[in-house]
Amino acid sequence: MYQLRKDSIIERWVLFSECRLHRPGIGGGQGPQFDADAFCPFCEGLEEHTPDEIFALREDPSLPANSPGWQLRVVPNKFPAVEHILAGDAPYEPSTIEPDPLFVSIPARGRHEVVIESPEHKSLVSQLTGDEMEALFATYQQRLLAIGEFPEIVSTTIFKNVGRAAGASLEHLHSQILATPVIPWALRNEINSAASYKEQHGKCIFCELIEREMQEGTRLIEQTENFVALCPYAPRMAGESWILPKTCQPCYTDVDAEQVKELAHLTHRLLSRMEKVLPRPSYNYTIHSRPCRQCTMQKVAGGIPMEDVLYHWHLEIVPSASRSAGFEWSSGCYINSLLPEDAVKVLRS
Repeated sequence: MYQLRKDSIIERWVLFSECRLHRPGIGGGQGPQFDADAFCPFCEGLEEHTPDEIFALREDPSLPANSPGWQLRVVPNKFPAVEHILAGDAPYEPSTIEPDPLFVSIPARGRHEVVIESPEHKSLVSQLTGDEMEALFATYQQRLLAIGEFPEIVSTTIFKNVGRAAGASLEHLHSQILATPVIPWALRNEINSAASYKEQHGKCIFCELIEREMQEGTRLIEQTENFVALCPYAPRMAGESWILPKTCQPCYTDVDAEQVKELAHLTHRLLSRMEKVLPRPSYNYTIHSRPCRQCTMQKVAGGIPMEDVLYHWHLEIVPSASRSAGFEWSSGCYINSLLPEDAVKVLRS
């Protein structure tokens, strides 16, 4: 089986080649497990080994910060990818020097936070309780709203790395939140594509996609009252899955409390299935949400204001089934060995 498929959202090509499943060494790329005896600064009782917490959930709110008794903690990343801005910091003033059109740069000022998802040393999402998942997804909203108050922040990305092959440096379950003064390339492409589709067809590309997937059913994993879980038509990796709201919700902060619970349990079920399928689970997930309020009036494709774009925030789950190599780096086209119609049969069961 050889086939090229195009992702209609950002017009990215994926090459499907089933025979590559039989290459030498396939199946051993997940990497070694974490050392069970390694020191873990995220475990309860070791709070002094992390930066001071920004936010925490405790059954007893009278307990002091940075002490045991918590259910979830948010701390600054000890090794941040950006320069942390704090409340009260003077905003960055753009240079008056004429910018160079070839070599463009601005200070990387933003926020980089870590969400520690359980006081217990858990390594798989399937080990979390339903209440812990609800608390996690509610915390994502809380942090998006809080970080959005910083005037320099333009876009905030929520992501999780599970397993060494997916880039996790610690086994203890955690997520990361990275806020930047620019819109990431992938998100901008999605928004531009949604704007172009609306201009050409007068409809929301995400609504059209969801409607077609629900009608055909061949890539649909599960649906609830407000969400669909599916394997996309042109996935980058075997088993890649998306969760999308059925209605136009551009920002994750648009989700109400009941929908957050529904989403948390759907994500828990889907990841639990994936962790059973993968021999040594390694995967990433990320939440794509429209940029913060500061840039909603920016113009996108076709001169459309960003706030007028019909967009669905969504969660993408990408297993670490293989590594990008020469062809992927040189072409931007991924090679996948498993069609989504086959992957979905496993994830449904």
